[in-house]
Amino acid sequence: MVRPIQEKTATAKLCWKEHLIATCYAAHKLVEAIFPTTKSMINIDTFPGLKPLFSFTKDSSLYKTLQSTSATNNEFHIESLTIRLRNVMVFIQAALVEVYPEAKPVPPLIIFQVLTRILGLSSKDNDEDVARISKIKIEALKIIDAIILCLQGNLLPYSTLFIKIVVQTIKWSLDVVNEHTK
Repeated sequence: MVRPIQEKTATAKLCWKEHLIATCYAAHKLVEAIFPTTKSMINIDTFPGLKPLFSFTKDSSLYKTLQSTSATNNEFHIESLTIRLRNVMVFIQAALVEVYPEAKPVPPLIIFQVLTRILGLSSKDNDEDVARISKIKIEALKIIDAIILCLQGNLLPYSTLFIKIVVQTIKWSLDVVNEHTK
């Protein structure tokens, strides 16, 4: 990650952490845009640790992407947002497992909030939503693998949260299998 020019006191660790927080924030915003009817226990606009230091203004590409919806291309827009969400999740995976010249200040709670939100998605409306959610959840499971590789023994304080996420995923997969076998 490149240090921002306007911040003379910024360190590599701070910049890396800030970019990861901004990426998680973008993932939350994309989930809100793709699945507007889902409820979340986390209000990301008031959660202090998740709001990035720099804000997404009307000139930012994320804001433009989220706002560029039209009634005629709504399905295409949702599909493009899904692809963008999957790419954001791949970036989180890469950020966790790639070598960095300094120790990475990984904020596991912020990443777990993204994972919990994504793994909690469900849809009984149509097969396209189920397929879309399945692809997104596969990427979320890859993030779990990456965070295990990155944090290893440092993940122990978060083990109960991690086990809850795994149990939630197993429950979801059993529910989906039961829905399709009826």
